[in-house]
Amino acid sequence: MPEYEIGHIYRDRMGDEWKVVNDLEFVMWDPDGQKWYENSPCTISSVERFWSPLVLIGEVPENHDPINSPRHYADGWSNGAEVIDIAEHLTFNRGAAVKYLARAGRKDPETELEDLKKAQWFVNREVALLEAGRSNQ
Repeated sequence: MPEYEIGHIYRDRMGDEWKVVNDLEFVMWDPDGQKWYENSPCTISSVERFWSPLVLIGEVPENHDPINSPRHYADGWSNGAEVIDIAEHLTFNRGAAVKYLARAGRKDPETELEDLKKAQWFVNREVALLEAGRSNQ
């Protein structure tokens, strides 16, 4: 069995994220609730058996805040900007499109295409409003 360090995060073959909580257990990330399933740990051996290979993707930051700064909107952008820093300066439809474009494939790899289609829906709605001579301010 590989050595897993407490606090490290791994991604399984299905795209789910797991955090090592002690020498024997992982907890899974809930992308919808933006939290770890702390009350439902799984043994490391069972996760390895069903979900291998597991790939190290990082550590849970000390200041991780899934409510005010979700990782799929905050991680990996230049100069520490977050998606909300851009979206809050746009119309609703444009901001929503930016949000879905930015998180596509990051929040849940299984819904990447769905997120892109949602972004497209908001762009199409904004275009329709502009063509009708209205703005969605």
